[in-house]
Amino acid sequence: MTIINNTKPKEEVKLTNEELMHWYIEHIELFLSDYIKDDDKDTKRLSEAMRYSLLAGGKRIRPVLALDFYKIASGGLDCSHRVMSYAMAVELIHTYSLIHDDLPCMDDDDLRRGLPTNHTVFGEATALLAGDALLTEAFTLLADTATGRPHESEATVKAITYLSKCAGYRGMCGGQELDLKFETAVEPPSEETILKMYGKKTSDLLSAACAIGCIAAKRYDLVDEAAAFGKNLGLAFQITDDILDVVGDEQKLGKPIGSDEENDKYTYLKAVGIEKAKEMAAFYLEEAKRSIARFNNNEFLYWLCDKILERDH
Repeated sequence: MTIINNTKPKEEVKLTNEELMHWYIEHIELFLSDYIKDDDKDTKRLSEAMRYSLLAGGKRIRPVLALDFYKIASGGLDCSHRVMSYAMAVELIHTYSLIHDDLPCMDDDDLRRGLPTNHTVFGEATALLAGDALLTEAFTLLADTATGRPHESEATVKAITYLSKCAGYRGMCGGQELDLKFETAVEPPSEETILKMYGKKTSDLLSAACAIGCIAAKRYDLVDEAAAFGKNLGLAFQITDDILDVVGDEQKLGKPIGSDEENDKYTYLKAVGIEKAKEMAAFYLEEAKRSIARFNNNEFLYWLCDKILERDH
């Protein structure tokens, strides 16, 4: 496997799936820890709120997917600033969505990743601004990949267009609106409607992460299959979350279990029962694998699918 970076020559290294995951996360954390900085004392509280949620850990599934699809599409691992910017744009948007999801006007949660939620620490107004700023920074990161590099413009525009559609009212935000609509519904939503909400709220950003890795590599012919992988992976991921909310370990999850039932939320698990939910999570992961069956070097993604099905947090 070829590893490319800005300071060392190319070298062939064979990594296990666990080592490759560690490599991805190491470079993701390094990039993020160095990214949000503010020397202006008058706005320092805002940057601190952004960093608080951005550096609070998490699985980093979205940037990992972007980097692995870049690897598949280009033939080599790359931790250059350009490639990392594509991957990190997705993570910034994901982090903003978590801050906003936790707000009192949404889910009103007190705990995220085992830590007090952003608005609990910084107040609701600053938390709202931190989310807004992270969303904006995501597109700054992408736009900067083409600054002074006209040959990068096509990839940059494609990435911005794809990500904005998946994150906006057509995708993630639309999914959140559907989730809010369920809260006041007189009749329980159908199984199909719940899956539609999951597809928008969770899957679309995962699809964007997979697609954006191929776009960064300028392999636009692979985007549709990569996006299909993300779509199916997202459905499996969200259904597994439903299951963990009932049978998971609160310490490992980093948030209270049973909150869906306590808040009377409509979930896929509630609609179909735990056995069918487990069956469908496995089904969607198999669909994800099928969507990339023709890709070379897809072993890591297959392994990741299995890890998601087996996860306990």
